[in-house]
Amino acid sequence: DGGAIGVMDLEEAKAQAREANLDLVLVNANKQPPVCRIARRSDLEAQIVDKLKQKELLKEKQQTDLYSFDPSLKIKYMRYNCRIALPDFQRYILHHRELLLKKHRTEAVIMKGKAEEEEMRQMVVRVIAELKDIAKPVNLPLPAQSFEQPSVNVLIWPCTPEQAATFKIPKVAFAASDEMWNQQRAKEEAQRDPRNRRARQDPKMKDGKSARQRWIEQQERDGDGGVP
Repeated sequence: DGGAIGVMDLEEAKAQAREANLDLVLVNANKQPPVCRIARRSDLEAQIVDKLKQKELLKEKQQTDLYSFDPSLKIKYMRYNCRIALPDFQRYILHHRELLLKKHRTEAVIMKGKAEEEEMRQMVVRVIAELKDIAKPVNLPLPAQSFEQPSVNVLIWPCTPEQAATFKIPKVAFAASDEMWNQQRAKEEAQRDPRNRRARQDPKMKDGKSARQRWIEQQERDGDGGVP
């Protein structure tokens, strides 16, 4: 009748199953004592299959409520290096957005390279932030040990603006990401400065000026316009 019989000997349980013309089915072998059911095996298998189907339907419904993608399209992969140059990053993000707008599910692969774990975390936040108006991450939070690996994968699926509004990036992480990005932008601008390039090539350069230029300026300040 579906009720619990209690703890009994294995042979006694088998005898009861035979008397009822049913099967003795092991349900949970990890419990002590093991849990069994006296029932028809085919009925139990049908119940398990039905539960799995209901679970899949519930999962699909939840995904439909949270995301807006085309299940017939393949998942697309986008690779980002933690120390990628800003122009390249912007180009990658533009292509990533195009895929999301076409309703592709995407997977961002953040490559660690020679970067630190913190840089890896900030790159994850930065990618999510750039796409947060049209997509949301699926597999957050990421396990801490995943940042010890050469790469970390973030599932980013498309969604409507209303669905995207339900996801908020932590302000602390976002601020840290902005700080990191501003530092990288300043570094790249400094590298593009011709005076800094000359300074790297000429060890005598200081403040973007050669020793001769500094001597001439010093003479002009002292009122002596002579040139050696």
